[in-house]
Amino acid sequence: MNSYVFRLLTMLIISGLLFSACDEEGEGTTPTPDVPEEIIPSFSVIAQVGEEEYMTATDTLTSGKISIIGQGIETQTFGSAVGVGGYVYLVNGGDESTIDQYQVTEKGYEKIASIAVAPLSPVGRFRIIQKVSDSELLLFNWPDDNDVAPYAVVEIPSFTVKTNGTFTVPKVAGFDPVEANGIVKDDKIYLGTMYSNRGAWDSFPDSLITWVYDYPTFENGRMIVSTASLGTVAGFSGPSAILDEQGDIYQQNIRSKHWYNMGTREEMPSVFVRIRDGEYDDSYVFNISDQFPSTVSLIGVQYVGNGIAYGKLLDEDATNEWDQAWSENYTSVVRIDLYNQTVTKLNIPPGPFIAIDGGVLLDDKLYWPISPVGGAAHVYEIDINGGADAFTVGAELDGNSVRAFRIMQND
Repeated sequence: MNSYVFRLLTMLIISGLLFSACDEEGEGTTPTPDVPEEIIPSFSVIAQVGEEEYMTATDTLTSGKISIIGQGIETQTFGSAVGVGGYVYLVNGGDESTIDQYQVTEKGYEKIASIAVAPLSPVGRFRIIQKVSDSELLLFNWPDDNDVAPYAVVEIPSFTVKTNGTFTVPKVAGFDPVEANGIVKDDKIYLGTMYSNRGAWDSFPDSLITWVYDYPTFENGRMIVSTASLGTVAGFSGPSAILDEQGDIYQQNIRSKHWYNMGTREEMPSVFVRIRDGEYDDSYVFNISDQFPSTVSLIGVQYVGNGIAYGKLLDEDATNEWDQAWSENYTSVVRIDLYNQTVTKLNIPPGPFIAIDGGVLLDDKLYWPISPVGGAAHVYEIDINGGADAFTVGAELDGNSVRAFRIMQND
């Protein structure tokens, strides 16, 4: 074969390969441009500065500054919000009085839908919103002056009302049911309560009282009682009940030496009790008061798994009256081991109990916002496997007057 023929054959082969490659890609097509991936901020923060409340998005909790003032959207939730599956569901306590569904986008918050509260709640509001599962929310309010409590179960993400109604929480020994809040396990809701004399608040039953109802119908109620202490197991600033991996419910009571006829810390201590197989388990009483020399009360807990919870511990001997607990730095963060019955106070600056709340758990780190009066507010990264110093100071929140209600993951 002469050189000319060889060169000609080579050119034909190369041309054929090129033609074949163009054929596979699609002859005459225009390449599809790269579309930038939508970047959604990782977290939502609800906080109040002065009289204004905002929900804003942030990419980090560990460094920098989270600016609240004028950012995101204006809200009136007082912390009544949950994040599930890329949506935020919140109780709008403004003039509209709605339950709102927002989707988190790279451009901010987009309101998807609203549900009017008035047809669902005779008192015109819901105090509590909680995630029951990835497909269901429960909305609830304390009993009114007639001992009637409203509820609604909402399916998500379709955001439709599955069922709603009211039921009566019975009086006990002449005491009124003034507070109630529950935790759902299987087909039951365990509704922790506080009983007193409505309006007077001058006496209390000498026990802890929970009502067990069918869920979600709130029918067939029955009362269970623990005499380990007294006070409220309805929660107040954060939940007072948690459900562990074994299916046991642990409740902590809120009691105060400033409340009338509450009894001494020795007589009626701050405790954890356990509900097992539908009844109070009298073999388990974890006496928190015995762990401290002063009068203390837990004002809400957050469960992080494997028997570990974090709580807000109020030093009542440092206060002259109950109202000071709202506005001064008498509440510390504590790590609670429910199984080994130990409490460890973290060396984090104390604050008012209403300014320590609503953290988010990621792997082995709990991110809790803490807003001391007169000091800088920060998100604290707490290592749940560590002790008193197992934390780092994270992102700073706006100014000294900020009060962070809740941090949620935009998953």
